Amino acid sequence: MVRKTGARAGNRQRRSSLPIPGTTDHKNTTKNANKAHLVAKKALAKKNSAPQAQDESVAQTPAEEAITRQQQLALNVFKDTFSKVLSSPTFKGTLQSVKQALFDRDFARAFGNKEYLSVYAARYSPTRALCYSSVLTGIRDHLDPISTPRAAEPGQDRPTPPPVLHHVSIGGGAAETVAFGAFLSDTQSDNPLGGTITLVDSAAWGTAVSSLAATLTTAPKPKTGTAPKSEIEPATESTSEPEPAPESETEPAPVSEKEPASESKSEPELELTTESKTEPAPAPEPEAESAPEPTPELETEPTPEPETDIAVEFESDSEPESASAPSSPSAPSAPLIPASLFSANFIQQDAFTLDETTLSLLLGSSPLLISLMFTLNELFTSGGIGKTTRFLLDLTSATPIGSLLLVVDSPGSYSETTLGREAKRYPMQWLLDRIILGTQKEPVGGRQWKKLESHDSVWCRLSETLDYPIRLENMRYQMHLYKAEDATVKN
Repeated sequence: MVRKTGARAGNRQRRSSLPIPGTTDHKNTTKNANKAHLVAKKALAKKNSAPQAQDESVAQTPAEEAITRQQQLALNVFKDTFSKVLSSPTFKGTLQSVKQALFDRDFARAFGNKEYLSVYAARYSPTRALCYSSVLTGIRDHLDPISTPRAAEPGQDRPTPPPVLHHVSIGGGAAETVAFGAFLSDTQSDNPLGGTITLVDSAAWGTAVSSLAATLTTAPKPKTGTAPKSEIEPATESTSEPEPAPESETEPAPVSEKEPASESKSEPELELTTESKTEPAPAPEPEAESAPEPTPELETEPTPEPETDIAVEFESDSEPESASAPSSPSAPSAPLIPASLFSANFIQQDAFTLDETTLSLLLGSSPLLISLMFTLNELFTSGGIGKTTRFLLDLTSATPIGSLLLVVDSPGSYSETTLGREAKRYPMQWLLDRIILGTQKEPVGGRQWKKLESHDSVWCRLSETLDYPIRLENMRYQMHLYKAEDATVKN
């Protein structure tokens, strides 16, 4: 089952008072990308590492302002698509019901109807979309080689259309749709790309995905007026322990309140087998200071699978700042990305039902991008090591040579899986590398994976100038990128 929970992993920090748009931690940007963006990202890295400034009116550079404008356009997609949801008098009550259901781990109730899905998407997907878009920008130099060139139409006196990047998002929904569209839009100024995205998830995201895709590819209607700023002053960001939610908030207490503990360099011993089963995970134990000890056995009872895939990861909520939540009056008359350069397709299916044959049909025969955004940890948690290993190996066997696998999830101990009768805890990253990189010694379907990038903890920081009816939070994540190679070819 594909679920996205992280006990609010790393997302509990509220926005910094520094006006910093986007993440700056990835250095692998394309040589052909806009030079101004590179300069801006380097400048932002210095700001992020500097002490918090007392003066909150730090000016943005022109390049930083351009990044913020692009992020605002992505936020406008959510505001326009879910304007009725955000302005509904029942929004706050429905949001609390969704959060309570998630806290109770009653996923059938949390996402059993379209209203709950729309409320979740309006509240929690915007921040993730901006984060995911910045991740894609950071790996642009890896994406260009797997984009498919297109020839000009015969007899047409038109420029050659840009190459197309194919993207399959396992566990994807609203955030991934807008993130991909925003990323493609950002490429249009220099070395443009077109793209298609296929999203596969067990929750019924089809209506939301279609609506967001339509908004992405349709010119916005002229609007007047702007949403007033929230009366709630956001707290400054802390790099130590997360600040607890105010007592006035009605949100249920988080599953885990601790920052990730430091991890030992030693590796735990664990035999990976596709036949193992897991028992329901108990409540989280205190953070361990070292890697888990070997688990003597994994022959336990299977875990009942929930009905959907998403869980809340952010700390605090505020009511919408405006009843109408209009877009900025300076919104452009053109769509964020033309329909000729973007398409989105949704398939409602449980990830664990995707066998090798189904995956082969889904992925096709040409290189593409495959992503697991805040999904893999919950595959381990809900399905156990056995089912998740089987899924990853089937995915390996079905993946076209040259394709990329992008994994983004909560950082540190927020992505630890508790398994076995003795409730041993295993880091998701260690489990992932154990399975994926294990193909270098034992190839699957003639394929093996090579790690291209790995970042244990990355901050995605957002500008205070971004306008959205609900407060946006900064977000922390881990990111890993792999490439499928032909195991029969010796390097």
